[in-house]
Amino acid sequence: MLAFIGGVPRQIVSDNLRAGITRACFYEPLVNRTYADMASHYGTAVIPARPYKPRDKAKVEVGVQVVQRWILARLRNRRFFSLAELNQAIRALVDDLNDRPMRGWGTTRRALFEQVDRPALRALPPTSYEYATWKRCRVNLDYHIEIEKHFYSVPFRLLREEVEARSTAKTVEIFHRGKLVAAHLRSLRPYRPTTLAEHMPSSHRRYCDWTHERILREAAAIGDDTAALVEIILRSRPHPEQGFRSCIGILGLAKRYDAERLDAACARALALGTRSYSSVATILKNAQDKKLLSRNNQACSTRISVVRTTTIERKDDADPPPGRAPARPRHGRNGRCLARDADHVCGERSHPRGLTWSAARSRSDRARQQAAWPTTAPGPVAPGRGGRGHRLAHPAWSGPRPVPHTRRL
Repeated sequence: MLAFIGGVPRQIVSDNLRAGITRACFYEPLVNRTYADMASHYGTAVIPARPYKPRDKAKVEVGVQVVQRWILARLRNRRFFSLAELNQAIRALVDDLNDRPMRGWGTTRRALFEQVDRPALRALPPTSYEYATWKRCRVNLDYHIEIEKHFYSVPFRLLREEVEARSTAKTVEIFHRGKLVAAHLRSLRPYRPTTLAEHMPSSHRRYCDWTHERILREAAAIGDDTAALVEIILRSRPHPEQGFRSCIGILGLAKRYDAERLDAACARALALGTRSYSSVATILKNAQDKKLLSRNNQACSTRISVVRTTTIERKDDADPPPGRAPARPRHGRNGRCLARDADHVCGERSHPRGLTWSAARSRSDRARQQAAWPTTAPGPVAPGRGGRGHRLAHPAWSGPRPVPHTRRL
């Protein structure tokens, strides 16, 4: 607007709109920071009108009515396909309105401006005002503030302090209590940091030397599972640098725990499908990695015992040396023979207490024999086993075959 009229007035009387006046007050109105910054650039002052007093700006209210009638009403049936085309049409209608004679004054608005207003205007500054927005921010624990989804660093001494950020199309300036403390080039990359080395504490500057190759090399020195987890974390991020903090934290756990436990914890995290530093730290804190190590040791001992048993069986199955009797077949706890040879027929079976029984026929042979026993002529039963519900004698008993007891009706 000031460039259009070709000068700067000493005062600007505005309405109490929220975009220009943050808090309306008759005594101490609070002007918007961007609006005040523009006034300071041009060397003028913003003095808003009194609240609820429209007569303080009566000419402005009438000017709005004139513009609606002679400009907006004439453009209501036209269509524009660009902002530049719309501005060009408005500019032509504004020039036509300013050159139109006023009935009460007998002259045009342009002639009155050139005669009364222009001599009172100040000269414009050599550079035009660059639009900037202000934002109050709280410094985070990582000494960065967020402005339009991008993170800018401030000196680490200002942690938890409130600062003001002035953002333009090219730069971002950060002020603390009115003093400039940081300046950055504007970046439009979302969720990425812009960090200056002088803003970092000395302990964090050491991590600037960490690279992708160094992290993988340090992880491989701890164990294969650690290297696999670190590689998955770096590969799962859109940019590998976003996973540097998680990987460095996992590698830092080697200072509190030994390499074997850390590698087991990473194996546990891989099994659970977690990819964060907090999950590995929780596994180590709850000693869940020790359970995995104990299971691995038990599995290893079981494999060793199986190998030893197989070796002993192979030694027993081998042919005995000349002059030595063959080894007796071994039996299991259920009395069955454990011989591997299919042609071997065991004539004995072992008793759980170490006794030997006579060779017994299979259950199917015994059932067929019992079916062939006579059922008409009763005979003697085994000694001491008479009466109802008695059990049949052992087949090795050398007496007459007992007959099952039949119940008389």
